[in-house]
Amino acid sequence: MFLEVCLPLCQMHKTVLDKYGKPDDVLPGLLGRREQLPPQPLSGMYNKSGSKVRLTFKMELNQVWIGTKGRQRTSSIRNIFANFSDIVITL
Repeated sequence: MFLEVCLPLCQMHKTVLDKYGKPDDVLPGLLGRREQLPPQPLSGMYNKSGSKVRLTFKMELNQVWIGTKGRQRTSSIRNIFANFSDIVITL
C-alpha cells in the first residue's frame, strides 16, 4: 500500500519542484516529531499549478482555509480524513 500511494505522490512532488523550484519560505520538516497546529498560516507550499498556497487552521470554527493569491477555499476539518508524514523521495 505504501508504494502504491508514495510513488504517485513522490512523482508529483518531484514534478512540481522541478518545474517551480523550492519555495523561498518553505518550513523544514522534522522526522518523527509532532507539532501542534500553529496560530499563524502555514506557507511555503505550491499547488499543482505552481501557485503559492497557505493553510490556515481555524479550530474555533472547525475549518481549514486554503488560500492562494487569487482565491481562498474554506473546508470543514471533518473533511480531512487522514494525513501522513513521510520522507519525500525524489525519483
